[in-house]
Amino acid sequence: MKKYLIVAVSVLAILFVLLNRMDTTSAVGISLPISPISSTSTQLVGAKLMRDNAAKELVDKQEAARVNNENFQKADVDFKSKEGIAAQKKNEYDSAKSEYEKARKSYDAAVGTPNMNDEISQQRYAAEDKMNKLKKENEDAISNLQTAKTARDKLSTDKAGADALVETAKKNLDDLEKSAGYQKSQIIEKYDLLSKANTQQQGEIGKNRELADEVKNMQKDANKKYGVFLDAKRDLELCMVDVNAEKNADKKKALTEACKPKEDAMTAAGEAVRKVLADLTAQEQINNRNYTFPVSKMLNLKGGKAAAPTVKEVVNKVGDWMITLVGSLAVTTLIIGGIILVTSAGNEERLTTGKTIFSYSLIGVVVTLLAYGIVAFIQSLFFTI
Repeated sequence: MKKYLIVAVSVLAILFVLLNRMDTTSAVGISLPISPISSTSTQLVGAKLMRDNAAKELVDKQEAARVNNENFQKADVDFKSKEGIAAQKKNEYDSAKSEYEKARKSYDAAVGTPNMNDEISQQRYAAEDKMNKLKKENEDAISNLQTAKTARDKLSTDKAGADALVETAKKNLDDLEKSAGYQKSQIIEKYDLLSKANTQQQGEIGKNRELADEVKNMQKDANKKYGVFLDAKRDLELCMVDVNAEKNADKKKALTEACKPKEDAMTAAGEAVRKVLADLTAQEQINNRNYTFPVSKMLNLKGGKAAAPTVKEVVNKVGDWMITLVGSLAVTTLIIGGIILVTSAGNEERLTTGKTIFSYSLIGVVVTLLAYGIVAFIQSLFFTI
């Protein structure tokens, strides 16, 4: 019976947390709208990040191509040097071969005649030794030249491949820059539409100048504070882009801490918006005259009086209370189960009871803690601030 009770309370805790958190409420607890520009703005931030990554990739590819080109140039110089040496050795060998042929003909002509002597014989064999030596050097030079040519050809292929990768990276970067530019134009277009709508709504205020003058000043203040809030929100989003892109855990933690002041700034700006909106909605004439104002309309305000608590708000309060209660009960029963285990003194029945209480209490604690994680995960998929 106890285990079913713990499981049931844990499930209720998850449901209450879901009802309590799954809305578009901002971190400061006020209902702020998702601007028509917001989604495109987020896409632009993503496109900028992709563009920066593509630019970095292009730099890496260009550096690799530069190294390949340097290696190819060195190999080309080496090949040309060995080509010159091979040509020189061939000329020397051809010259030695010609000298040998002359010495051999003189030797053959002198054999068996009174002109035959040791000098003619020595010249013939000396010329033959020189020719054979230069022949070997010529063969070595040709082998070295072939090795250099093979190395140069391979580096030429590598250079062509690296150059092709650079061109691919350039094209990718150009495509991303065009995409980012298109998204930027969308933001400007939507901003223009908002400006026109705001101008039209300002015209409606002119129907009653006395009321308009008072509310107009409040509206400007609200628009200004709302702009400050959006700037703070955008700064936080850009900061979190760096956090999400960082892979190193320590650097990620440091970046997260660096984002905390931006979150505090957004919270303060949100509170300022909430206060000025409270003053704006206090104008009873808005209800009577049915006027609409840009900030009021953007934040879905209805009427001039503060709305009574909704069912969802009541459920939120009950959810917070239930989470606290469930957590306290789970920890308490966890302690009780531990005490029973420690004091069982070999009693099988108390040992079993203690294990059961301890196990299901631990499950209750884990489920209660996971409730927040589950909701955060669902919000990350379907909801934005």
